[in-house]
Amino acid sequence: MVEKPRDDACDGAACGWEDDVKDPPLSSMISAGNANIFLKGKGCGNCFECPGYCNKVPFHFDLSGFAFGMLGFGRVPCSYGSTKIAFKVSQKSNPNWFAMAIEYANGDGGFGHVEIAAGGTQNYSAMDNIWGAVWKKDIAPSYKPPFSFRLTSADGKTLVATNVIPLNFAPGQKYSST
Repeated sequence: MVEKPRDDACDGAACGWEDDVKDPPLSSMISAGNANIFLKGKGCGNCFECPGYCNKVPFHFDLSGFAFGMLGFGRVPCSYGSTKIAFKVSQKSNPNWFAMAIEYANGDGGFGHVEIAAGGTQNYSAMDNIWGAVWKKDIAPSYKPPFSFRLTSADGKTLVATNVIPLNFAPGQKYSST
C-alpha cells in the first residue's frame, strides 16, 4: 500500500519562495529541476509539461511528495515492436523441475494463467507462478521438450506458443516464439 505523502519535499528555498509553495496557487504541486532547468535561478517559475517518454533528454525533475502522489496513470498495451514474446529458462531448471520467465509480451503484458505441454502434444497442464513473471512446473524426467505454452492474460485473451523450448534447451537461455 502506498502511503499519502506527508511533506512537500521541495521547499521552494532555492527560488526564494520558502514556505509560500505550500499555499495556493502552488499548493505543494511543485518540483525541483536539474541544472538544465534551474538555470542558476532563472528557471524559477517556469512551467513544464511532461507528455511522455523523452529519450536522451538532459532534464530531470524531482517532484514534491504531494505532486508525486497526485500523478495519474493508466494501463496501456505493451508494444515491443517486432520483438517476439520470449521465454527465459531458469538457471535452476533440471529434469524434475522446469521454470521460465515470460518476457516481451505485446498487448496486455501480464498473464494470470500459464500452462505447459510436452513433447509436441496439446495436453496442457497448469504451471505455478513463483514470483514476478516466473512460472514453474514440477515434472517427471519423462516429461520432455519441445515445450509449448498456453498463456491467458488478465483480460482473458489466450496466446499459444508452440514448441518454443527445444529438446536440447539450456538453462539460462532465452527462446523466442515464432
